[in-house]
Amino acid sequence: MRTGGWTRYTAEVTALRESPVFRGTETADGAAPFDPPENAVPARIVRAAAQVKSTPGILWDVPGLTAHIGFLGRLLARHGLSMHCALKACASAPIVRLLRETVRAADVATAEELRLARSLGFSRISATGPAFAREQIPDLLAGGVLFDAQSPVQLDQLLEQPFPAAAGGAVDWGVRVRVPLPDVLRSSTSRGQESRFGLVLDERLADRLRSAPQPVRRVRVHTGEVTPDLLAFRARYAVLVARLLGTVDQINLGGGLLRLSRRPDLLDATLRTIGAELRAYDGPELSVWMEPGAALTLDHAYLVTQVLDADCASPHGQGVVVDASAWNLAPWAYPSFHPVADASQVFTGDVFGPSLYEKDRFRRTARTPSATRLAVGDRLLATSFGAYTLVHARQFGQLPVPDQYLVDDHGMERVDERP
Repeated sequence: MRTGGWTRYTAEVTALRESPVFRGTETADGAAPFDPPENAVPARIVRAAAQVKSTPGILWDVPGLTAHIGFLGRLLARHGLSMHCALKACASAPIVRLLRETVRAADVATAEELRLARSLGFSRISATGPAFAREQIPDLLAGGVLFDAQSPVQLDQLLEQPFPAAAGGAVDWGVRVRVPLPDVLRSSTSRGQESRFGLVLDERLADRLRSAPQPVRRVRVHTGEVTPDLLAFRARYAVLVARLLGTVDQINLGGGLLRLSRRPDLLDATLRTIGAELRAYDGPELSVWMEPGAALTLDHAYLVTQVLDADCASPHGQGVVVDASAWNLAPWAYPSFHPVADASQVFTGDVFGPSLYEKDRFRRTARTPSATRLAVGDRLLATSFGAYTLVHARQFGQLPVPDQYLVDDHGMERVDERP
C-alpha cells in the first residue's frame, strides 16, 4: 500500500474522533435504551390476556409488529438504506416468518440461525460471529451468504482456502472492523475499540486486505445501542475504511436502533445525515444496510402471567410471585407490568419468578411503589418481551417455555415454534 493512503486514513480518523460535532451519548429525552415504551397496551392484547386458557404465555401483537416493520423499512429506504433482520434478537419461527414477508433479508450469527433463515426462505443472508468454524466458511461463501470475518483467526481461515467459484468469478466476502469511538460517545450500551468482536484495522491488515486473492467487498461496523451522534460516527468511520480499502461496495452499519426507533423524528434526522455522507462517497457505488433486531420486535410481544403469591418480602412495595420465571425467560429484559383487569395501571412492586432461586426476579423499571395491589389469581401483562427473551430461554426447575400466540383484532391463535 502507498504510505500516503494510510497516512490520509489515520489523519481522517483523528479528525473524526476530535470533531466537535459529537457532543455525547444521550438522546434528547435521555431515556435508557431498554426501558419499556410509555405506549398503552393495545386493547387486543388485553382481551387476549384475559381469554388465554393457561398461563404463562407470550402474546404477539401482529398488527403492531407488522406496522412497525414496515415503518422502519420505509424510513431506512427513504435515505438509501435497506434492512436485514438480526435473528440473534428473535429466532421464534412464527415471528421470523412474519419478518421474512416484509424484510426478505436476515443477519445470522450461528450455523443454527443460518439453517432457520434458509428454511424460511430469506432471499439474502448476511453473517458474522465467532461461532462459524473453519469447515463452515466454504459453505457460507459458496452458498451466497454475505460472510464477514470478525477476528484475525477467522480471516486466516477464510483466506487460506481456495475461493469457490461464484457468479462472474467473484466471491462476496467482507470484514467486521472495530470502531475507534472517542470517549464522549462511550456508554454502558456501546462498545468501540475494546469490543472483543471485529478486526482492529492497522496498516499491515489494510495491506493484507488490499492484496487478497479476491477483493474485499464489504465493511461491517457495530457498536451496540446507538445515539444520533454514535450512529453518525459509525457511518462516517465505515466510509473512511471503505475509501482506504478501495474495493468496498457494501457497508453493513449494524444494529442498535431500539432507542432511536422509538423516536421517529430523531431517527429520520440521523438517517438524513448519514445518507448525505454516503452520497458524497467518491468510491464504488455503495449498497448500505442496517440489521436491527430488538428495534424490530422488542415492543410487540407481551408476557401474560398469573400471581401465585401476593405477600413476598420486598423493599419496593408489594412483592408478588408469578408463574413465569424471570431467570428462565428475561434476565436481560426491563419489562413494565400491567394488571390485566386494568391495563392502564402499572404495577411497580417486585415481581418474582416461581423457581427456588433468590435472584429469580424481573428487573424493575420504576422506583415509586405502586398503589395497585394484587391478589393471588390476578393476571399481569409484561411489556418488552419480543427480543432477547425466548431466544435465550432455559428451563431451570423444569419450568416449560411458554406457549406463543399471534394476536390481531379478530382474536388469537396458538402457534408452533417449529419452522
